[in-house]
Amino acid sequence: MSLIALGGLSLGACEGRVAVHGNPIDADELARLAPGKQSKADVVGLLGSPSSTPPFDDNTWYYMSDRESTLAFFAPETVERQVVVLLFDDQAVLGSVRLVGLESGREVEIVSRETPSFGQSPTVIQQLLGNLGKFNKEEGPKR
Repeated sequence: MSLIALGGLSLGACEGRVAVHGNPIDADELARLAPGKQSKADVVGLLGSPSSTPPFDDNTWYYMSDRESTLAFFAPETVERQVVVLLFDDQAVLGSVRLVGLESGREVEIVSRETPSFGQSPTVIQQLLGNLGKFNKEEGPKR
């Protein structure tokens, strides 16, 4: 009997942990967005401040959220991603709403090459010996 209870407890301990990053926007809030009618202030009142804006474009707002699941010691896996892209016109009126999900994302390839630096490439020994005597020079008498 105790073996069954121990097995049940150990299975319960393997339950995954879900973490939500950002502030997901539900379908009701998205339905209340009215392109052509709402200003930036109206959108902030409805959804809050955007998660991100491009540095040189005040008319594009992003609301982003991720849901990650982690099981035991394995790396977290993103199971859901929501990016709401809002485009405003020059009069700060909402122009369009676009919803982007996890299926639109792609892995970014990491480039392994290194950029060469021109000039000297001292060895470790040259670096160690090059600093001898540089910092402990005696100065003249202080007055």
